[in-house]
Amino acid sequence: MAVLRMKPFFLVGVLEKRKQILEALQKLECAQVEENVQLKKINPQKTISTIDSMIEESDQAIQVIEKYSHQKGGFFESTQFEVMRELNLNIAKSETLYKKVRYISNLATEIEKFRNEISQLENESLLLYYYLNLDLPVDITDTKHTHILVGSLPNFWSEETLCEKLGCDVYFEILDANKLQTTIFLIIPSVISEKIQKILTDIGFSQPPFASTEKTPEDKDSENKRKIKDLNHKIFKYEEKIKNMWSECENIKRFSDYLRLRKEKYETICKLGLTDHTFVLEGFLNPKFENIIKNKLAKKFGAYIEISEPDENSPVDFSNNFFSAPVENITETYSMPSYYDVDPNPVMALFYYVFFGMMFSDAGYGLVLAIVCGWLAFFRKFEQSKKNLFRMFFFCGVSTTFWGFMYGSFFGNAIDTVASVFFGSNFSLAPLWINTVTEPLTLLIFSIILGLIQIVVGLSIKFYTLFRRRKFMEAIATVLNWMLILIGIGIFSIGTLANIDFISTIGVCMSILGVLLVITLGGYKNKGIMRILGGIISLYDITSYISDALSYSRLMALGIATGVIANVINILGSMAGGGILGFFIFVVVSVLGHAMNFGINILGAYVHTNRLQYVEFFSKFYDGGGKKFTPFGMHTKYIKFFNKVK
Repeated sequence: MAVLRMKPFFLVGVLEKRKQILEALQKLECAQVEENVQLKKINPQKTISTIDSMIEESDQAIQVIEKYSHQKGGFFESTQFEVMRELNLNIAKSETLYKKVRYISNLATEIEKFRNEISQLENESLLLYYYLNLDLPVDITDTKHTHILVGSLPNFWSEETLCEKLGCDVYFEILDANKLQTTIFLIIPSVISEKIQKILTDIGFSQPPFASTEKTPEDKDSENKRKIKDLNHKIFKYEEKIKNMWSECENIKRFSDYLRLRKEKYETICKLGLTDHTFVLEGFLNPKFENIIKNKLAKKFGAYIEISEPDENSPVDFSNNFFSAPVENITETYSMPSYYDVDPNPVMALFYYVFFGMMFSDAGYGLVLAIVCGWLAFFRKFEQSKKNLFRMFFFCGVSTTFWGFMYGSFFGNAIDTVASVFFGSNFSLAPLWINTVTEPLTLLIFSIILGLIQIVVGLSIKFYTLFRRRKFMEAIATVLNWMLILIGIGIFSIGTLANIDFISTIGVCMSILGVLLVITLGGYKNKGIMRILGGIISLYDITSYISDALSYSRLMALGIATGVIANVINILGSMAGGGILGFFIFVVVSVLGHAMNFGINILGAYVHTNRLQYVEFFSKFYDGGGKKFTPFGMHTKYIKFFNKVK
């Protein structure tokens, strides 16, 4: 349960052994390779770009197969694991698979093209609908003495209004008329053509938005429908061809992951330093693999390896147990630990689970969360990141169940409601500790006490890290004094509530001692009178600690909100009374309402629990700013490997 600090290493190997050494490091996933800037390097960027393009095509082909085969997995789909064997595919097999990828991509492209054509034809037919009464081709030509037009006018026009506007010398037919537009066919004498066209332009006349054709609109519409039918048939045939490729989906996934491994290897090759006969590789090594590296690379491949002790520039990783590891991602999201930080996860995990449970605070919701996430975490195969997420929510579910029973909430007051409405009984689930609705003040005090405990724990860690760095005065002047004040306030409160004067006196004495230390040492970096004034001014920091402690009141607020909303849902569901109909309504309202309440409040509990760790807890001792260890390894998308070496 600690921060794992990586060791700088330097490796020199024979150039002919480069491939074997890189593959060994990739399988072990134990080294982060840094760029060598002193020696010459090769630049395989063109190869990397080609591989990138092939990866993108392969992933798109997989998506196409899954889309048309309706086999796409989701977030809860189990990960496929295999024992690590070979990194390379047979060249002939790779070429064959890439041809299949291209084949699938071409089919998908053709389908998309056909659909675009169908969309265009459907749009054209939609426009043709208003001209179906025209029994002449749309591109009918003018005669010697007449000008012929087909088009539309905005809004509704009757024959009378058109006749008034255009005059009686113009022949026209209204093909279709509605509130939005009126489509018309006109034969205009050539002698007045220019005048009539100006009038038409003024009233918004426009010609058909579709292409002119020698066919009548009705014939053109029929032709479009035949084309659409043919195109849909082609789409069906191409989709069937894609569905028939489902058996190749796993092979294409392997091919895609094989390309990823090749890309990662070439990206690492870019960082190597080269001479005529050797190569130089440097970076950071996971100390767990130090002996394996020395034995495997030095003895087997004749490489020279030099390993140093970690320094301030070393990347870090976490090494935690079953209980603490699930919250590592919470810390990583905030920041990786610096060289001087301790691992906050073991301490933070307990507070995290407790606080989440207090805010989600319903035994029914907690059981659902614990059962679902427990099944996903312990009985399904996932990569470690997903497994840790499900384990975290499993522990959160267990904590939620505990606090739900402490508060007497099981899907709100569902047990009480069902007993009274449907069975005429006064049976109820009594809280094991307090009723949050009737005793909110007790819960508020308890929440703030828990907050003070976490703040003091954070200060204790800061005190430890400063002492470890031999910054004794800073530890006493900036941490120990506030610890004494806060602990003294807590002891005084306990003594007052328990009416034990002796305990209250101890608390007062500790707080006074802390205040004296703040005044005398708070300005220890200053000189003269400012040394005392700086200490007095430092007392103002008490407002910050009070604000932090009050932030924990959200434990009470969200805990009450979850139960109250659940109770309201039960009341709404039971308004129809007993009987079969009432029971049916109760079930429907309860399922929908509690599902909504579950979703809203689990999000609230997650966000606010994170906030308490980031703002109130980490700010007391955690510097962060460290670099995450990112080893050269088997970073695949579809297939994960069991690494027996680990």
